[in-house]
Amino acid sequence: MKVIVLSSKNYENQSTNYGDCILIIHKNEMVVYDCGHEEHAKRVEAIMKKESISKAVGVLSHNDSDHFLGFIKLIEDEAIDYIYTICALKYVDEIKEACNDTRITRESVKRHLTEKFDNIAQLSGHIKNIYQDDSHDLIDDEIIPGVKFIAPEFDFAIDVIAKAIKTTVSDSYGDETTMNAASVCLLASSKHKTLLLTGDSIFENFENHLDDLTYIQAPHHGRRSQIEKIKNYYNENCCTNPPKFIISDNTGDSNGGCKDYRLLKGFAYSKTEDGDIVIEFDQESDKKDNIRTLGIDLCKFF
Repeated sequence: MKVIVLSSKNYENQSTNYGDCILIIHKNEMVVYDCGHEEHAKRVEAIMKKESISKAVGVLSHNDSDHFLGFIKLIEDEAIDYIYTICALKYVDEIKEACNDTRITRESVKRHLTEKFDNIAQLSGHIKNIYQDDSHDLIDDEIIPGVKFIAPEFDFAIDVIAKAIKTTVSDSYGDETTMNAASVCLLASSKHKTLLLTGDSIFENFENHLDDLTYIQAPHHGRRSQIEKIKNYYNENCCTNPPKFIISDNTGDSNGGCKDYRLLKGFAYSKTEDGDIVIEFDQESDKKDNIRTLGIDLCKFF
């Protein structure tokens, strides 16, 4: 298995927010986890050609444009047939109940969902749901060998979405927007190495899946508050071998991204600011993973 976290370092306009695009490759199969810009999509297609991959599978963590826009080109070019994400419109009744407000009608829920999930609505006919129809559990089957869904749990997602469509409450969940909070998360595993992909999620969405990780994507392009919660988790659990942070920050001149890498003091990390991040799961060591630290003992936490 190989993972490539695409960098916008060599793209023409460095002020643009190109967003995330992370590729998981297993032999002649590929998962595209988010694709935030057409420039990313062009590179995905070039890598598919190089790797002799005819079709990839898409996974959209959430509705934001900097995770979505490149999928349009991949669909149009038939590089991808379908994209997994949360199909909120399947759960109008459950979301209405979770709103706990008699003034909210079924039709208003549908209207708000269409507005809130406007990007996903453009992919009609190319969307697959991450939940099983009968139980609402996450799909058990691996998307490709070694890659599976681990979050959000159904009830958590419904609660977050319900809050997103209620106009009488703040459009936030903790310190993230409601749309970010319940990002679809993936776990990739091969050769005793594991990588957790988090999108723009909040810590509470994936906190039950932090043990025995080799790598973890720093949520929301390296959002400080989420990194601090992850660090605190490993500190409080006396973990002597914490995972290495993968920071996908192609946010250009936007307000996103990791602005102060001193935040990662004591942890190994790799960032797209330096170029593509390539992780070869079959390697015995991380010597080619572009991993760096701030010169601090990795077992010491601050």
